[in-house]
Amino acid sequence: DPTADLDEWRYGLLMFDPNGLPADTLPAPAWDFTPSELVSTSGEGDNQSVSVENVPFTPTVTWTYSPLGYMLGGTSASYAIELFMAPGRVLRIERANWEPVRILPAERAEQERIITAHMRQVDPGWRWNSDPIPATKPPYKGIDVGERGRIWVWLHTEARKIETEEAEEVRPGEVPPQTWLEPVVFDVFDPDGRYLGNVRAPEGFSRYPIQVIRGDTVWAVVRGEFDVPSVVRFRLDHGSKDDT
Repeated sequence: DPTADLDEWRYGLLMFDPNGLPADTLPAPAWDFTPSELVSTSGEGDNQSVSVENVPFTPTVTWTYSPLGYMLGGTSASYAIELFMAPGRVLRIERANWEPVRILPAERAEQERIITAHMRQVDPGWRWNSDPIPATKPPYKGIDVGERGRIWVWLHTEARKIETEEAEEVRPGEVPPQTWLEPVVFDVFDPDGRYLGNVRAPEGFSRYPIQVIRGDTVWAVVRGEFDVPSVVRFRLDHGSKDDT
């Protein structure tokens, strides 16, 4: 219902047939979870503008669809992912030995500046109105599934400062650039939940557009020295060629 409040919306996937007509609807999995959100509003009634963003580095709900025919996801409050393989059959992947990654003071301060600038584009007098940025990061921030069902968990990692030749002055009303970035790292699991290993992507590896994963082969966009994008094919070597 497009007229319903945002917190009443239901998410899922809509399948279309070859003629472009709706064929089926798959509801997204749901968890009893309330995210930490920041809200900025201006105006009233039909002229009201609203901006909602998660507090940086707080847990969120993440879900996706496996080409093997089921939904999977979880809340990143802990390192746990549920695979809804069939009615009444849920496989849970959990790593109890996960250690939280710290948030650096400069990284936290930069996120506060970025969020504040975003929100003040809606309400110039906006002030922080939710939980503070925590001291550590959740275990993961995304889940991808390869064409053969392998599960790639996109991990939070310790950020690095990206140095630029010249620091551009941020004018009033502009959003400052993000200069503290996390290296791209994945934990990889077989479709049956067996842990395969940790994969560190090379420098310049971009998560958007989303990479294509087929067995041990990954196609992804990589940005070079002058920020020029190119599509690069990577090959994983983990000692096993079996990709069930």
